[in-house]
Amino acid sequence: MKHNKKRNVGIIYELLLNHISTKLLEGKKREAKTATKLIEKHFKKGTELYKEFRLFNALAKSDITQTHVVASILKSSSDSSKSLAEGAFGALIDAFRS
Repeated sequence: MKHNKKRNVGIIYELLLNHISTKLLEGKKREAKTATKLIEKHFKKGTELYKEFRLFNALAKSDITQTHVVASILKSSSDSSKSLAEGAFGALIDAFRS
């Protein structure tokens, strides 16, 4: 299976939100707070994961049917994605482990 960083960012974000919701329903506020802090730290404005997540959201929520517009968006997204450093995922994974 080929790695897709933009999709992975969306999945990680959704999993964190799901985890927070589950822990709040279970009354485990401390565990929910830990996941909330991860989102606040790694997905805050200006971070690499925030930029990747914005790209993911733009692609996931777009409703465009004209092929030349789609091609332009994908090219722009690809160029933007390449310019972001790979280290953001490593920092998030390290945060999960600690």
